[in-house]
Amino acid sequence: IVFAGDRLITADFDTVWQIDAQGKKTVLAGPADFPTKPAFLNDVEVTPDGKAVLVTDMGDVGAMRDANGQLWARNSSKAKEIKVIARVYRINLAPKVTDRVSEVIPPDPRMLNPNGVDVLQDGRIRLAEFFSGDVLEWNKGKWKAIAKGHRSGDGIVHDSKGNFYISEVMFGKVTRYERGNPVEIGRAHV
Repeated sequence: IVFAGDRLITADFDTVWQIDAQGKKTVLAGPADFPTKPAFLNDVEVTPDGKAVLVTDMGDVGAMRDANGQLWARNSSKAKEIKVIARVYRINLAPKVTDRVSEVIPPDPRMLNPNGVDVLQDGRIRLAEFFSGDVLEWNKGKWKAIAKGHRSGDGIVHDSKGNFYISEVMFGKVTRYERGNPVEIGRAHV
C-alpha cells in the first residue's frame, strides 16, 4: 500500500484500488485495463515523479510451492514448471491518459515471482524476487542481481542514504544493505 498524492493505492489479486481521504474505494485499474490479464497483482510503488504507480504481477504463484506450502528447490524439476508470466506494470494516475496501464518489465525467467517493488530517483527498478530469493535491478532493459538469499522476499524499499531494505515473509526477517553489505536488523518469531 502506498500514498500517491491524497489517496492510498493498493493491489488486490487482479485489481488496483484507490482509496480517498473519506475511505471511498474505487478501481484505479481493473482486469480489463491491463494489456495481459493479471495472474496475481501484489506490490505497488509510486514513481519518483508521482505521476504513476508500478505494480508487480507475481505470475504463476500456484506452482512455486509443494503441498506443505514450502517453496520448491530452485534447481528442482518443479521449479522448471513455473510458467514465466510475471510482469511489472505502470499505471498512470491521471484519469484522462490513454493507455493508462503499460507493461514496463516483460516476463523473464530471472523474474518468476516478483513481489516487492521499489523505484529509485534515476528510474532503476528493484524487485524482491519471491521464489529465487534474488534482489533484482532493472535498468534500461538490463538485469542485475544486487543481492541473493532472500527466498520469500516480500517488501523492498530504499532510504535517503542509498541503503535498501528487504523483508522475507516466510522467515520474518528484515535485512538492510549498506554499501552492498547485508545487516540483519530484525527477525520475528514465525
